[in-house]
Amino acid sequence: MSSTGYHPNIGSIIRVRDQIFNALYLEKDIPSFLNQIKGLMALLKPADYSETLKDGVDIELKFFYTNKSRQKKITHLNSYSKKYDEWFKELNKILWEKNYLENQTYGMYYPSEK
Repeated sequence: MSSTGYHPNIGSIIRVRDQIFNALYLEKDIPSFLNQIKGLMALLKPADYSETLKDGVDIELKFFYTNKSRQKKITHLNSYSKKYDEWFKELNKILWEKNYLENQTYGMYYPSEK
């Protein structure tokens, strides 16, 4: 990115990505993590992420919102922690490979980037 700034969409995407990171790794708030993933996917082109990811996040959210058993949630979290890590890495990979973090993606060219 240029020293002159970046497109506002990039700032929004970075902010949501950081919130996902915080919810997953620092706060360990999985329902928030899942909701933030849905928010990030809303900023991306649907063709850029898999239906498997979208469906997996929806299933997980349903589990957390419908299940009242604390023990079942703890057991579930322990068995799914690697899957959540994979989802975060998958989304971060999409951001880089599909150039969501590049000004050119949004049609903004700065003189120093030509």
